[in-house]
Formats: sequence, C-alpha cells, structure tokens
Amino acid sequence: MNKSRLLTLGLTVLLAFAIAAMAQPQPAPTPAGAPGKFMMGQMLNLTPEQQEQIAALRLELQKKNLPLRSKLNDYRAEIKLLVVSDNYSRSKVESLISKINDIRKQLMLNRIEFQRKVRNLLTPEQRTRFDARILSGKGMHGKRGRPGMNKGCAPGMHHPPHHRRW
Repeated sequence: MNKSRLLTLGLTVLLAFAIAAMAQPQPAPTPAGAPGKFMMGQMLNLTPEQQEQIAALRLELQKKNLPLRSKLNDYRAEIKLLVVSDNYSRSKVESLISKINDIRKQLMLNRIEFQRKVRNLLTPEQRTRFDARILSGKGMHGKRGRPGMNKGCAPGMHHPPHHRRW
C-alpha cells in the first residue's frame, strides 16, 4: 500500500473516531434535589443569584474546555493509529503524549480557576463548607468514582480511581 493511501486511510479512521465521539448521547441534567446527585446549591445553601453566577462560570469553563477535550481525543486517536501502523514512530508517540499531558495540565488549571471563582462568590460560612468539601477529596460534585465501584472489596479497601484510557 503506498503512503498516500495509508495516509488517506488513517485520516478516514481519525475522522470516524471524531464523529463517533461527538455522536455520543449526553446525560440529561438532573433536577435539583434528585436522589443520588450532589447538589452544590443545597449543600452550600446558595442564593438564586449565586446559583446564576456559578452557572455562568460553569458555562464559561465548558466553553474553555471543549476545544481542549476535542484536541485530547484527537491526540488519543492519533496514538491508536500509530500503535497499529506499520510505520510506528516512538518519537511521534512521545510527542503526542507530551501534548496530552499539556492539555490535561491546562484542564486541571481551568478547573482550579473555576473553583477559585466560585469560592470568591461565597459567604464566609459557605466557604467553610466549600473548603471542607474540596479538602475531603470529594470536590464540588460529590463522591468520586462510579457507582458500585467498590463492591466486593473488604472494608477499608478501595479500587484505584478509574482513569479513562486511550
């Protein structure tokens, strides 16, 4: 197979991955007070104005992160193609991994910036509860991990946190 056909095939597969990723159904928003869903507004007793401000900050964060997450998925797809390619290049894989790490760093910085902005909107009492939640490792969205993740474990034993692989 000549190089142009291989490149065309690779780009086609990459495009298919991108389309499939975008076509995934999005979870429906959970109404306030729904069981099983941590609601920051309830925990912190937010005013309607605070809720609106935080919703605007969340939208800003999502807009900032969307292109980063898209690029992250592109790089992961490129790595998959390189792994199965006859023209494997370790240096190219290392370069892509470095780019992935840069994006993950930026996503983390964006999330921390969001948390700081939210914290600045809170009263001293709300900040105390917010800080306790952050320091407990549960963040702003409740218990981390997937439901049922620790089933079958001995008391005190936990599975390692789930990290999305390539």
